[in-house]
Amino acid sequence: MSCLRPLMLGFGTVAALVGVEGVDRPEIAVGGFGLVPMANLVHADGTSEWHPKALLGASWNSNVYGRESSPTSDVVGRGIAGLEWRWRAAPAHLVRADAELEHQQYASESALDLTGGRAAVEWAREGPRLTTNVDARIARNQDPLIESGELIVRDEGDVEAAAQWNTLTSRFNGRLFASNVDYREGGRFFNENQRDFVRYGTTLGYGLIRARDSLIFADLRIDRIAYSENTRYADSSGARLLGGWRGLIGVRATLEAGLGVDHRSYGDGAGMPGATTTRPAANLELRWPWEQGSEIRARIESEVIDAASGSGGWSYGGSLDGRYRLRINSHLFGGAGLTRIEGDPDVPGGTDQQRSILSMEAGIAYFLRDGIGSRLRVEFTDSSSSDDVTYQRVILALDFAIVL
Repeated sequence: MSCLRPLMLGFGTVAALVGVEGVDRPEIAVGGFGLVPMANLVHADGTSEWHPKALLGASWNSNVYGRESSPTSDVVGRGIAGLEWRWRAAPAHLVRADAELEHQQYASESALDLTGGRAAVEWAREGPRLTTNVDARIARNQDPLIESGELIVRDEGDVEAAAQWNTLTSRFNGRLFASNVDYREGGRFFNENQRDFVRYGTTLGYGLIRARDSLIFADLRIDRIAYSENTRYADSSGARLLGGWRGLIGVRATLEAGLGVDHRSYGDGAGMPGATTTRPAANLELRWPWEQGSEIRARIESEVIDAASGSGGWSYGGSLDGRYRLRINSHLFGGAGLTRIEGDPDVPGGTDQQRSILSMEAGIAYFLRDGIGSRLRVEFTDSSSSDDVTYQRVILALDFAIVL
């Protein structure tokens, strides 16, 4: 599992504001870059639409292996081809399928070349009182581990079923989820098999509606993490309880403020007896879209995680990010986040390592017309630890995308 990454506001996953002739249409994402589609390829009386999509990009990475000294830089090109299908089976029913094939080619470090991608399928029903949704996702990627900076190939799968029931004064919600991560190679903190795991659980929530746009809520998450082997990390069960308030502040701004407790119980593993850890839980988020196409978001979060460096880590931090519309077809984006991870040496597989992670990103997105866009962005990461590897990384990337 990954640690809490500083939250960024979509960074180029937002596109032009309205479609042709002012018709508001949902964005279609390709490689994390969202665009309003150029056209709807429809049939079945307009209830079914297809959106072919593609992306070409190139980037420079100053430290592809996440090394503390003698970093290796390289240029990588990537190409993505995909297709998204949406079927409005009935006014209240939506079926969506999305698939992308991605290839990454490094100029010098050919060992990092990757052919992967992602796929998702979703069914959703929205009624006057009951909303339900089921979705499943699979992916193969080598996104960097935020602690070590390593690019490690892994297969990921998720499935989720959720429902929400609304009354005049209350809101009830529930969710069942399961995920699987299978690393195809080892890294600095683990070998090929030690970090493979399955996570499953449920979330239950209740909200008391106090006004049209606000409610008092309580959310409980119960989950289990089971590793394929217990030589490096230990299986655990956890409960996370959050209570708070969400609603409007003024005319445009919204606030969600939740505080609580995060508790995990670890079984025997990694040559140590079982143990427990309890930490504060927090989720505070403020969003202010002061004009159409422009927004600022601030977030603070605290949770217990199984970080790559060891079980039982306490991750807490915050981020500030935003988007500023320059014209109807262009915007600036940027943000920064700081995360602190404190290990717990008393739990099986835990360490006393402490790590601070600073992430920053900025860029500009430009759309020639609906369905054709480009973005230029720069990222900076500084992951520092007093007793382990410290690394810095700069990425400069340029992408061109098209969505029909």
